[in-house]
Amino acid sequence: MEPSHKSESVEADITRIFGVDRRECIRQGICTQCSKPVDVFRDSLSRKEYTISGYCQACQDVEFAEYDKEESWDSVDTDL
Repeated sequence: MEPSHKSESVEADITRIFGVDRRECIRQGICTQCSKPVDVFRDSLSRKEYTISGYCQACQDVEFAEYDKEESWDSVDTDL
């Protein structure tokens, strides 16, 4: 999978803060959060999120759990 485009300065900040190269993790199919291999995603929105954050499905579930309680993902525009 190919990572979403971010400016070089943003990529540098992400690498500095999180200690991993987001782009390389995504290209290698590794989660930027838990470092486990990425396998399947629940839907196309989750797959798109992986190209943005590098989070596997399990890490997305944890990260967005509070949002899921408040709103339905059905209202999110997935054609960005």
